[in-house]
Amino acid sequence: VPVSARPSHPDPPRATLSPLTLLEMAMSARLEFEIIENEGRFVFPAAAEQPYRSLLDSLVSESTTDNEFVWSLQALHREEPQNLGVIASLAAHYASDEPETALEYAEKGLALAAALIPTDFTGTMDWREESNHTYFALLHSAIVANMFMGDNDEAWRLINHSLTLNPRDHLSVRLFRDQLPAYVAH
Repeated sequence: VPVSARPSHPDPPRATLSPLTLLEMAMSARLEFEIIENEGRFVFPAAAEQPYRSLLDSLVSESTTDNEFVWSLQALHREEPQNLGVIASLAAHYASDEPETALEYAEKGLALAAALIPTDFTGTMDWREESNHTYFALLHSAIVANMFMGDNDEAWRLINHSLTLNPRDHLSVRLFRDQLPAYVAH
């Protein structure tokens, strides 16, 4: 999967695309990572993101139950395995009741993302960039799951990683450090 260093081109207007073209674009969607002026961001085609957005809208409008939402997320994950939003939503869903399952989803999404971020990347990833929200949500879920499961060293590592990429800490992950017994040791 290529890493792009150039600005992405916006998707063509939906009205000009046939339903078959939209389906083909969605089924072949590839997650990418762009670096512009030492700022990183994830890019996922808008057409491929649309089913996920529609599902979120149905949950907010209460036209779908929680169970239907999770089943739909799992189906979308099978169709679009690179959609970090779907993976992050599944991780968040399982976070409090099934931390092992939450961690599996979070680690899967983080591994997918890590494969795209160049190893020599020393920039930041701005939370205000909507495409980065899901990456930080995955980090958040992984931190919480590791804390639930008692792996404080891994939680500590993930907290520091999040703060390195997003020093403004919009999700306030730095507050988790005070809850870790390992905090004193670091």
